[in-house]
Amino acid sequence: MASNVIFGNTNSGLQIGINSGTVHWVNSYTDPLDKLPIAYGAAFDSYTTNENDNQCLPGTRAKLLEEIKEWVLSPDGKCIFWLHGMAGTGKSTVSRTVANSVRVHGLNVASFFFKRGEKDRGNARAFFATICKQLAVGIPDLSPGIREAILSEPDITAKSLKKQFEKLIFQPLVNLGYKAPGSPVAVVIDALDECEVDTDIRDILQVLPLVQELPIRFRIFLTSRPELPIRLGFAKIAYHQYKDLALHEIPESTTASDISLFLKDRFARIRDVRNVPDEWPTDDEFHRLVTLSVPLFISAATICRFIETKLDPVESLANLLRDQDKLKYATKMEQTYLPILTRLFSSQDIDDDEKNELLQKFRLVIGVIILLAVPFSVKTLSRFLDLEERVITNLLNDFQSVLSLPQDRETPIRISHLSFRDFLVQTKSQFYIDMEQTHKNITIHCFTIMRCQLKNNICNLDSYRTQKSEIDLECIHQHLPQELQYSCRYWAHHLIQSGDSLIGISNAFLFLQEHFLHWVEAMILLDAGAEVLGILSLLRSFVSCHDEDDFLKFLIDAERFFLKNKAIAEIAPLQVYSSGLIFAPEMTVIRRLFQDEIPPGTWQLPKVEKNWNAGLLTVEGVSTALAFSPDNRLLASGTSSEKGIQLWDTSGNLRQTIDGGQLKSLAFSPDSRQLASGFRGSIRIFNVVTGTLHKILSCDASEHVTSLAFSPDGHVLAASVKSIICLWDTERWTTISTLKGQSEWGSCLTFSPDGRWLVSSSWDPIIRVWDTATWATKHTLRRYSRYSYSVAFSLDGRFLACCGDIAQIWDTATWSLSRKLEGLEGGSAFSVTFSVDHRLALGCDNGAIMLWDPVTGTLQQTLRGHSKRVRCLTTSRDGQFLASLCDDHTTRIWDLTRRAPEEDFEGHTDEVQGVQFSPDGKILVSTSKKSIRLWDAATGALQQIIPDGPSLIELIVFSPDSRLVACSFYNSGDGRQFIWVWEISTKTLKQKFEYAKHYVRSITFSPDNLFLACGVFKGVEIFDITARAETKAIITGHRSSVEPVLFSPDCRLLASGCGSNDHTVRLWDTTTWKLLYVFDDYAASTCTMSFSPNSRLLAFSTLECSIKLWDTASGVLCQTLTGHESPATQVTFSPNGLLLASCGKDRTIRVWDPVTGALNQRLEIREVATSLQFSLDGRFLTFELGSFDIKAGNQSNCDREGSVSVNEDYRIEFDGHQWIYTRGGGAVWLPPAYRPSYSAINGDTLALGYPSGRVLFFSFLTE
Repeated sequence: MASNVIFGNTNSGLQIGINSGTVHWVNSYTDPLDKLPIAYGAAFDSYTTNENDNQCLPGTRAKLLEEIKEWVLSPDGKCIFWLHGMAGTGKSTVSRTVANSVRVHGLNVASFFFKRGEKDRGNARAFFATICKQLAVGIPDLSPGIREAILSEPDITAKSLKKQFEKLIFQPLVNLGYKAPGSPVAVVIDALDECEVDTDIRDILQVLPLVQELPIRFRIFLTSRPELPIRLGFAKIAYHQYKDLALHEIPESTTASDISLFLKDRFARIRDVRNVPDEWPTDDEFHRLVTLSVPLFISAATICRFIETKLDPVESLANLLRDQDKLKYATKMEQTYLPILTRLFSSQDIDDDEKNELLQKFRLVIGVIILLAVPFSVKTLSRFLDLEERVITNLLNDFQSVLSLPQDRETPIRISHLSFRDFLVQTKSQFYIDMEQTHKNITIHCFTIMRCQLKNNICNLDSYRTQKSEIDLECIHQHLPQELQYSCRYWAHHLIQSGDSLIGISNAFLFLQEHFLHWVEAMILLDAGAEVLGILSLLRSFVSCHDEDDFLKFLIDAERFFLKNKAIAEIAPLQVYSSGLIFAPEMTVIRRLFQDEIPPGTWQLPKVEKNWNAGLLTVEGVSTALAFSPDNRLLASGTSSEKGIQLWDTSGNLRQTIDGGQLKSLAFSPDSRQLASGFRGSIRIFNVVTGTLHKILSCDASEHVTSLAFSPDGHVLAASVKSIICLWDTERWTTISTLKGQSEWGSCLTFSPDGRWLVSSSWDPIIRVWDTATWATKHTLRRYSRYSYSVAFSLDGRFLACCGDIAQIWDTATWSLSRKLEGLEGGSAFSVTFSVDHRLALGCDNGAIMLWDPVTGTLQQTLRGHSKRVRCLTTSRDGQFLASLCDDHTTRIWDLTRRAPEEDFEGHTDEVQGVQFSPDGKILVSTSKKSIRLWDAATGALQQIIPDGPSLIELIVFSPDSRLVACSFYNSGDGRQFIWVWEISTKTLKQKFEYAKHYVRSITFSPDNLFLACGVFKGVEIFDITARAETKAIITGHRSSVEPVLFSPDCRLLASGCGSNDHTVRLWDTTTWKLLYVFDDYAASTCTMSFSPNSRLLAFSTLECSIKLWDTASGVLCQTLTGHESPATQVTFSPNGLLLASCGKDRTIRVWDPVTGALNQRLEIREVATSLQFSLDGRFLTFELGSFDIKAGNQSNCDREGSVSVNEDYRIEFDGHQWIYTRGGGAVWLPPAYRPSYSAINGDTLALGYPSGRVLFFSFLTE
């Protein structure tokens, strides 16, 4: 029945069409609104919500409902009405009545009824989407704005609650303009305390007051118990924005009158359907029931449900009241539930032993039901407790007055009211449920289920590269049934609630030691990855109170492991075993425990660090700006694309995205509530809580705002625009002053901690110190470097530092230079900041971050992980974190409290610039600018270090027998060139040649290892390398530099190419060194040619993008191969001469029949290949990014866009950036710190060279 409160019919005809919680649309399958996920059953009039739920009876709650009505209709009322009260006081009934009355009488209303334990109603994931969809039905003009928001950001419902509110509700309502409804719009939120996530409650209460800024009357009616998170949330809301009322404080006489009306109605219904006397109940019985129930409506409702289910309601009521007399001093809850339970047990015709057994089953089953975080169906409960379904059903059938027991086995069992749970865990009667013991039992069941069912690759995926988005939801549910899902998500909750410190901790430790990675995989599959860190942190706090050092170390290590791998695990879950373990430091707990879980196809692992370093996590895709919020909660990052501003927490979770476009600078206000962002021609001020745009400040339209800074008191915002500094008053957003004096573009700005000084630094050598009292220049400081203009104050204000090729530190007491720091890695530093412990951090050009003591000038720590210039540094105010932004478009968060010693590694001291395998595949040579290293390809061990050459390295060539290495060095200063021939077995320099000018462009050994040929300007020089002889021969004829030169396999011929001028290939007789033939049409850009194994054919690329094959005996053209869209970059014959392979800038590899000219195979690759060779047995073909089987007559393709398509030909494939794929579904994702500059493949071994100077090896089983 409906309440008799009438709302003014100011908007008749508009109704929200909701049926069973679903909004029905015409052509809904094409409407973006259908993409909004809604919480079914959350709307007040849905079937799920309405089942067994009533509204206020006519005449009840009259004064309260009238007050609510006046508040809704008031033109200037507060935007929020908070109705709170203890359990059982009827809050939800009032909510349903208010929502129904508002809707029935023509006003727009949306509602969300929270319910703990319900999948979608127990949290706020679909909260704003559900509200939004209801509002769109009631206000049709709202729909276009919502559709636009969804289309522009399809994943909006995966964003933070603040972002959802701003995009789906706030902004569309603001944009309504004159179409906004003139009557109030109401939202009813019931039982907010039953939202299971405290942070969701906090976020909801933070954004709701913003409706006060809307151009319409927006009314939010909210009910809850007065729980702490909600009280704390309202404490932060200005009192003029909300009114509150406590239900339990309403006069008892009023409540008694309302309960009396309720009981009269329920007894009338019972009399209508049951054979009971008309005068039943008696006046005495009725008054006793009213007294018993006040002030809890739930008491009256529970008693009525109990009575109406019995064979004789009259006797049942009499017995119940008789039992109440024995509970004179019991609590209201005991007076309600104890007589009912006593009657249920006394009605059983059983002896004492059977009664005790029944009580045990009651505690087991009911105890679990009331303490589960999410309700179970009978079917799931049966599997969870390992009890027959019939046993559970037979037990629960007698408790339908206190339980909602569905007819089917799939629907969850629910308690009728939370007060029943409160009674059972507080009563001193025989029905007492020991919470700690029950939580302990639930924990044991969780461990049992997880131990039995969790395993590596639980969904039996075909590949380690399978992305989560590709896994069918049915597949996940099939392999992770409800009881396993629950166990994975809530075992730690029950463990901590059990209070079982020793046995519980021991069981948890044993479980995690065996199943940690399996559990992480399952949590990722369940979209619960964000909960893993929270659970580990919760356990760490729990365990730290006990003497469990080993478990504590495990948890700390587990947190680091998950932080490092969370991003890729949420994309491809099986990478926790592949990439996660492969790149975990060797001595860490997780690596040692789960070594056997590494995919078996990887048999040689790269050498990694031994222990965790200070790097916590890496965020990719950040490129322009970085700022920590002063409250240490958020890290703001900007991009040069249209992605705008992203707000992250220190666990790497993306909390919010703020639209903005391309920006150059960011700054938080001191209270962390506002974020200033600098764009071309403007500064935009955003509300951090909602992500809404608060203010736009105009600047020079053609220039970027390169630096922003708030004064410490937050009253001033300073911005650098070209050569001027603009100052704004942040209260009125008016211009204070414009400072001039910087002679060059691009100032960096920073305020001193006490707010007394503003310092500006630009590309000119002058740093200016401005007095904030007068805004006059107080001091000028001279920089020694022009390579950077970043400046920073220490947090105590004692020091000011700037960076460049020399870092300088000034004492701010005297403004004198106190120290210079030289010898910076990479030659110079581009960014600077101070940590809370006063250490100076310098971000260097080579990616290193150097931490110095500014007083002594000593280097204390070096942080490594970036591969390019560190563009920006910022520290959290609590001193724990340092964030760095690099030109490689990554941001890293470092733990400054961890001062792990820097680990040495074998490799180069500067960036690797090339890697190459020897012809026999046993040795890898790696080069940097000046150094050469030789590695054992089988073990990855550093074998030799060739002494640094006289100048920069240009060329490296192995002899055919892999015994010699020829190296070309070029000195750009004096133009000299040096050729070294190094003998690997003796580790000695065998030959050394010097040229006064840069002549040599190519080098090759003869197949018999006797000669070295050098392509020089207009000719070729041949040296005998068996003895220290002079030049063997000099042949000329070309008109420009010769590149390449190549001996035939039988050593009788030498081919030389010159593409830059005469476009010819010349064939020479190596016996007489006479010219045999001249072949035209040689392509200048390729520098490639190949002899067939029998030396009868010579192949090279032409200007017309074809490949020509010439008969070396007759000089006759044999074949012209066409198909490449650009000149081939490499051609090579198979060992048996039956195939010719070519690759080109068109990103294809083609395999030809050199006799017929037919194309046998075509492979599309991701990058341009520059090296191409057949395996010794001719079965497969390798280039620097892959290894492919040769299959005559087979056409196969790789997807150049990213993920490899189904391709049985490849053995190993490296995408050149992030992924290594292997046959059989193997895949390894490379973390940002392990993405190489160069790569080479030989057989099943992949070598990677890094900007850090490291060289790593992978070997795979591909057969």
